Amino acid sequence: MSLRPSPDNRFLHLPPGRVFVANALPMMLIMLMNGLLNIIDAAFLGHFVGTGAMTAIGLVFPAIMVLIALSTLVSGGMSSLLARQLGAGDTDSAGATLASAHGLAIAISAIVMIAFLCGGRAVADQLSASDPVIAGMAFTYMAITVLALPVQFALGLHADTWRNEGRAGLVALLSVGVTLANILLNYVLIGELGLGVAGSAWGTALAQVFGLGLLLWLRGRGQGAIPLLALRRYRWTGGWGRLAGLGAPLSLSFIGMAVVSACVIVSLRLTAGADYADTIAA
Repeated sequence: MSLRPSPDNRFLHLPPGRVFVANALPMMLIMLMNGLLNIIDAAFLGHFVGTGAMTAIGLVFPAIMVLIALSTLVSGGMSSLLARQLGAGDTDSAGATLASAHGLAIAISAIVMIAFLCGGRAVADQLSASDPVIAGMAFTYMAITVLALPVQFALGLHADTWRNEGRAGLVALLSVGVTLANILLNYVLIGELGLGVAGSAWGTALAQVFGLGLLLWLRGRGQGAIPLLALRRYRWTGGWGRLAGLGAPLSLSFIGMAVVSACVIVSLRLTAGADYADTIAA
C-alpha cells in the first residue's frame, strides 16, 4: 500500500484554474439537467394525468427531500474520506471506505422501507385530506421510490467516487444520459402506457438502474482508481458513525427544504379548505 500522492491524480497535478473549471462546469450541467427533468416530468403528469397527479407529487415532496438528504448524508461523508485517501494514494483505505458506505446505504434503506410500511399509507391519507384518489397516487409514487432507494443510494456513491477520482466530466455525461433516458421512459410510461404517477416513479428508477449499471461496468473494466472487487474484499460494516458525521452538514440543506415544504403543506391542509388540492398542485 502506497501513501505517496498518485501521479495520475488530476487534483494534484493540473493547474488550479483548470481543476476548478473541469469540476465546476460539470456540476452546473448536472444541476441544470436535474431541473430540466423536474419541469418535463411535471409537464407530462399535468398533460396526461391531470392536477390530481400534481397534487400527489406535491404532497410527497418533503419525503423526497428527506430521501435525498439521506443519500447525501452517505455519499457526502464517503466523499470527504475518499478525497483524502485518494489524494494520498491510499487506494486500499479508499476501497474500504466505499464498501463501508454501501453497508450504511443498505442499512438506511432498510430502515426507511420498514418505516414506510408501518406508516406510509396513514400519512398519505392524512395529507390528502382523505381524498382516496390523491392518497392512492401519493402512496404509489412513494412506494416505488422507496423500493428503488438502494439504487438511488448506490448511484450517488459511485457517481461521487468517480468525481473524487477526477472524472467529473464522466459524471456530467452520465447525468445527461440518465436524464434523457428518464424523459424518454416517462413519456412512454406516462403518455403511451397511461401508468400515471407510477410511470413517473418507475421511469426515474429504471433510469437510475441504467446509470448505475454503466458506472459499475466502467469500474469493472478497471477504468477507476478503486477496483470493483473492493466491494467484495472489504467489510460493509464499521465506520458508519464517521461517515454519517462527515456527511451530516451536507444533508442539512435538504432537511431544511423538507421541513419548510412540510410546514407549508400542513398549513395549507389546515387553512385552504376545499381549494387544498388545487393549491398544492399549483
